[in-house]
Amino acid sequence: MIIALILADKVLPTIDALPPFLLPLGNESALERVARVVLRGPFGGTIVAADSAHADDVKEALTGFAVRHVALPNTARPGSIGALTPALAFAEDFRTRWERAMAAANARFKDEPDDDSDDESEAPRPVAKKSNPGKADAPQDWGRHSKNADVKVRGLARSFERDGVMLFRAERPLIRPELQAQLVEAFARESSDKRDQARPFAQAVHQGVRAYPVLFDRAIIPEINALPPETVFDDWLLHQLKRTQDVHVQDAGTLESLSSEAEYERIQEML
Repeated sequence: MIIALILADKVLPTIDALPPFLLPLGNESALERVARVVLRGPFGGTIVAADSAHADDVKEALTGFAVRHVALPNTARPGSIGALTPALAFAEDFRTRWERAMAAANARFKDEPDDDSDDESEAPRPVAKKSNPGKADAPQDWGRHSKNADVKVRGLARSFERDGVMLFRAERPLIRPELQAQLVEAFARESSDKRDQARPFAQAVHQGVRAYPVLFDRAIIPEINALPPETVFDDWLLHQLKRTQDVHVQDAGTLESLSSEAEYERIQEML
C-alpha cells in the first residue's frame, strides 16, 4: 500500500504574513488545492505534516478533508530529514494499524459462514494470502484491476502491489491527479519487472529537471531515519541517482513552487 505524505514545513518566504502553503489561490489555499488533488490519488491514506507554528492553521484549512495530521518539531529545519522522520513514523503507525484492521476483517470473514448457504460446513470464504515479504498484499477485489484501461482504477490496484510513501510538497500547488497515477504505475511496474533489483526511489522529471512528487519504497525508510536530522532531503536524494527511477512527465506543474512573491503572482495568473 502506498501512503501519501504532504509536507507543509517551508514557511518562507512569508507573503502577506502567510507561509507559502497557506497563500490563497482563488477560493482555496495552496495547501487545500494540493490536498484535494492528492485525495483523488490511489493511496491507502493521506497524512499532512505541518510546521508546529502553523499546525492549527493547517488543521483549520483542511477541515472536512479526509487527512490525518502530524505536527513537526519546531527545531526541524524545513526540507530536512529532521522534518521528514516524524512524518514517516506517523505513516508507519498508520500502516500498522491499517494492516491489523485488515487482518482482523479477514479473520472475521474467514470464520463466518456464507449467509447464502444452508450448509454450515461449507468452506470459508477465500482471503488474500501473504505475498513476498516487504510487498503489500493486494485485496482480492483490486488485484484483477492492475491492467484496467481506466488509469485511476489501475492506479489504485497498482498501489497495493508495493509498499511505499509518496512525498508531496504543500507549496507546489499545480500537481494533477494523472501525475500521481503515472508515478504509481511506474513504481509498481519496476517492482514487477525487476523484483529484488527494483530501484527504491521514483521521481518525477520534467525536461531534465527533477521535481515532485517523490515516491520511495517502505524498505528504504530505516535508511532515511538513520541520516543526521540536519541533512537536506533533496540534497541527499541527488546522491541516490543510481537507485532512482526517473519518471519523465510532460506536466510542467511538477516544477512550479510558491518560492517568491513573483512566483506567487505568476501562478495566480496561470490559474
